[in-house]
Amino acid sequence: MRLHYTVSEELMAIGNGQLESKSTIDGKATYNWYVSYPINTYNVTVYIGKFKELKQPYTGVGGEEMVLTHYVLEPNYEAAQYHFEQVPDILYSFEQQFGTYPWYRDGFKLVESPYEGMEHQTAIAYGNGYENDLNEDTDYIILHETAHEWWGNSVTAEDLADVWIQEGFATYAEALYLEDQEGKGAYDSHLFFYRLSIKNKYPVVGVRDRRWFHFRKNMDVYTKGAWILHTLREQINDDDLFRDILKTFYETYQYQIVRSKDFVAVVNEKTGRDFQWFFDQYLYEHYVPELEYTITEEGELLYKWVKAVENFTKFRLFVESDPMPFVIEPTLELQRQPLPKNNSGEWNIRIPRNMLVIVRENDKLGE
Repeated sequence: MRLHYTVSEELMAIGNGQLESKSTIDGKATYNWYVSYPINTYNVTVYIGKFKELKQPYTGVGGEEMVLTHYVLEPNYEAAQYHFEQVPDILYSFEQQFGTYPWYRDGFKLVESPYEGMEHQTAIAYGNGYENDLNEDTDYIILHETAHEWWGNSVTAEDLADVWIQEGFATYAEALYLEDQEGKGAYDSHLFFYRLSIKNKYPVVGVRDRRWFHFRKNMDVYTKGAWILHTLREQINDDDLFRDILKTFYETYQYQIVRSKDFVAVVNEKTGRDFQWFFDQYLYEHYVPELEYTITEEGELLYKWVKAVENFTKFRLFVESDPMPFVIEPTLELQRQPLPKNNSGEWNIRIPRNMLVIVRENDKLGE
C-alpha cells in the first residue's frame, strides 16, 4: 500500500511503513509512505502534527538490524527519549517468545496521538502520558500495542467473532513479558489482577458476519482470552511444549487470517491430544466450569462439576494435600476418593484457584 498525505508545510504527516519521499510546493508538504507487507485496512492511519523524530537502534534475536523511528510532539521529546528506552527490550522478548518481528523492512515506530493507543501496523499510536503504569519499568500501552504486531497485525482474525486471537493473545503476551523480565510471580500477579474483571456475560467467540464486538462493552475477549491461554498452559503442564505451540501457531499463520479452529488444530497436533472439549467450554459457552467438593467424616473427598459442558471430562485439577498431592478429573457425576491422613491425623487438602474454574466447598454434596 502507498499512502500520500498533503499538509501545511509546518506540519508533518506520519503513516505506516517507510517514508519514501517528501515534496513541498506552494506552502504544502506531501509525505509519501510505503507499506511493503500485507496490511489490514483498519491498521492504516495518518498522524498530523508538529513532530520531532526520535531514533533508536535495534538488533533482533536473529541478528537483524532495524532503526526504530518514533515521532513525538516537540515539548515531549526529552521525556520520550527516556521513556522509550523500554521498547527494544519488549521487541526482543516477543521475538524470543513468538518469532521474528514481522515487519523488518517497514520498521517500527511509536507516534504520539491524542488518545491512549492503537496497534496501527508499524506506526503504533501512543498517548499514555509517558508514564509506566503497569509497573515501575513498563508502560501498558507500549507493551500491549507492540504485542499486536504479532497478534492482530500479522496473525489476524478472519472475523471479529474470533477477536480473542488478537486481544486475548496480546493481553496474555503482557504476562509472558513480565514473566520473562521479573519471573513467575509477576506473571501470576498480572493475570490475577485481570481475573477480577472477567464478567462471563458472553461467549469469547461471538457471532460471525456481524460487527458485534465493542472493546469497552466486552473486555472478556482480552482478560478471559488471556486466562484461557493460561489455563491451557496449566492443563498441558509442559512449558516447553506450550511455548512451542504459541510459536508454531504464529509462524504457521503469519501474514494470514485465521479462525479459532486453526489454533485448536495446532494445539491438538502438537500435544497429540484432542483438546476440543477444552475449547468447547471456554470459547463457546459464556460461563466457566464450577466444581463443588466436600470431605466426609470418613475422610472421603466428594467432588463433581455442577456446571460444565457435557464433554468436559478430561480437565485435570491439581490438589494440594498433606502428605501427598494428587490429581482429579471431575465429571458431572459425583466422584469419591479416599484421603490419607496427615501426621496430625487429619484430612487436609487445598484446590488451588490458579485456573479458570470456580471452586467451592459444599458440605451437603452427596446427601
